Amino acid sequence: MNSKYLEYLAFVVIKVFLDQGILRVDLIDGHDIRGVDRSGKSDPFAVFCLNEQKVFKSNTKKKTITPEWNEHFEVTIVCVCVMFKNTFS
Repeated sequence: MNSKYLEYLAFVVIKVFLDQGILRVDLIDGHDIRGVDRSGKSDPFAVFCLNEQKVFKSNTKKKTITPEWNEHFEVTIVCVCVMFKNTFS
């Protein structure tokens, strides 16, 4: 049997849930962010994507490598697939 075919069969969908509701994400802070400007600092921000679409962009924190955002956002989740991977030996 083709190994690509076995790999394809390794993932099994257990259950698909529709209209699941709201997902709330809390963006608290960051640490160990690489400094990229001459002073050794950065201007970090965070971007969250869902299904390859941007759903949120945080505020930019100026000249820091330890930003504190304390921001949150909510996004509607339409479909959740629960899967497991079966390992063939």
